[in-house]
Amino acid sequence: MTSQADEDLYLRKILTLLDRAKPYETITQSHSLGWQVLPGSSLAGDDAKTDPYQLSHSAWNALSVAVDHRHCYRSTLVGDQQGTEISITLHTHAQYSLLRGAFENSARAVWMLGPSQRLERVQRRLSLQAGEHRHSDRMTAHPAGDVEPGANPTRQPDHQPAHTPQHPPHQTKKSPSAD
Repeated sequence: MTSQADEDLYLRKILTLLDRAKPYETITQSHSLGWQVLPGSSLAGDDAKTDPYQLSHSAWNALSVAVDHRHCYRSTLVGDQQGTEISITLHTHAQYSLLRGAFENSARAVWMLGPSQRLERVQRRLSLQAGEHRHSDRMTAHPAGDVEPGANPTRQPDHQPAHTPQHPPHQTKKSPSAD
């Protein structure tokens, strides 16, 4: 079990780390030109190879999302300051989702931009885009309400319903009745 002094020390460290990240917030939330790609740079070459899914746009988006999650985390953690006292609110679950979003998106930007070889950077960017298309295709294949709860939305039905475009109601065969 940790003491109150230990907890205070940990919270101060967290606040220091969060404050050190504030410059990124200024860059991503302003009309900064920091996101613009320099002509002739490696990143400009990557963008040309990945057009219309520019690597720089995806990396900038990942960084913006990470910074936004970090900012939201800080907003939920730190309350009002009264003199030298700061109120802290710890949520048992939700703040971890915000931290996960910050870490995952930061890591995504580093993962895309990290390799020294253009081919690998381009492959990574396009593989992310392909995944986005696969997920989008799954979502649009089954509009809301078309899938029964608990059903696998990627599985095709074993049978055709009686009324489909291939079998309009007026052509549906009726089973003989026992009249």
